[in-house]
Amino acid sequence: MVVRNRTELDAEILSIANLNFPDNNSGLITPLDVRNAFVDGLGAVVDSLTDFASVLSGGPVSTIPVSATAVKWTHFNSIGIPENEVFRPDLPNDAIHVKIGCICLVNLRFFGIWGTNDNLRFDLRVNGASNVITPFTTPGVQGDGPGDEKPIAISAERFIITTADVTAGGGEATLELYVDSTSGSFNVDQGKVGIQIQYVPLTKDLV
Repeated sequence: MVVRNRTELDAEILSIANLNFPDNNSGLITPLDVRNAFVDGLGAVVDSLTDFASVLSGGPVSTIPVSATAVKWTHFNSIGIPENEVFRPDLPNDAIHVKIGCICLVNLRFFGIWGTNDNLRFDLRVNGASNVITPFTTPGVQGDGPGDEKPIAISAERFIITTADVTAGGGEATLELYVDSTSGSFNVDQGKVGIQIQYVPLTKDLV
């Protein structure tokens, strides 16, 4: 699979046409030339529309302290999708590394138990800092109290990683989930958590 932006795809299709089609003043273009150009061009388009993604998930963890000071969420224990052309999951460091500047869609699912007066908030950060262009911060969500699991869910939230982010990260931008409280300190019991980062095709190095 090849990751391209729109400009690169256009150039690839033009290159395929120039390679397969000779000057037709003498009727040199054959049906096979047409077929080869069509198949190669379609293959380039399909490659460029590949839906790359990366997933980290985790199961039950009890008594996780939360306070007004944001800390990295370190309770993932599974990689849903292996490394690919865009993403490198890093389970030991509870992170997903992004190899190119691009636009992504983020899905977050969290289920846990915490107090009814306690506000839990997540923030997806790039290289340790909140995303200035497209912040991904959930509102403070109150729990449902002892024994009642509460969900926090965000779907298809746009998240931009710039080429500057990739350069600043030493060739990969690092995405990490942080958590804090807007209501003081408390403990939360994690039922399960999952975060998926999905590449939007043809957005490579556009930002």
